Amino acid sequence: MHPDYMDKQTRLAMSQGNSPLEFLNLTYIREQKDSKALNTDKRPMIIIAGSGMCESGRILHHLKNNIEDSRKTILVVGYMARDTLGKRIVDKERFVRIFGVEYELNAEVTVINAFSGHADQNELCSFVSSCLPLKRIFLVHGDMDQCHALFDVLSQKGLNVYIPSKNEEVLLD
Repeated sequence: MHPDYMDKQTRLAMSQGNSPLEFLNLTYIREQKDSKALNTDKRPMIIIAGSGMCESGRILHHLKNNIEDSRKTILVVGYMARDTLGKRIVDKERFVRIFGVEYELNAEVTVINAFSGHADQNELCSFVSSCLPLKRIFLVHGDMDQCHALFDVLSQKGLNVYIPSKNEEVLLD
């Protein structure tokens, strides 16, 4: 939908009717039943699944059916927040709970952090600077130690920063 974000080579391929997201042996699974059927398919495959920190969705079924197999690899390409199943897998905890059942983590776990879409502290500060003047900045996403570190940096710049508590309501004027 946004070819202007693509590089020149990709835009050229798209203008010729070729999709950069479709290629030989790639199968999109749209139905839940087809996704679950992958768990009984013994052919070699790579399952690409949105993780949501491995807290919900189809990824749970794929993990449940593969996590104890030492021949399998779980490749994590995004950030996993503290106190999530994804973080427990990244930390290679020996046992993890999926659907209330404990499984032994025997699969190889590999992490590639190069695909994160999150800005770092310097990028966030640069973004905030480009938005000035601001009445107030609310920090509502991320690990608390990182929120507090960003709070300190932004406060030192003289900005009005606030970290609301969970379920706190704030009246905006």
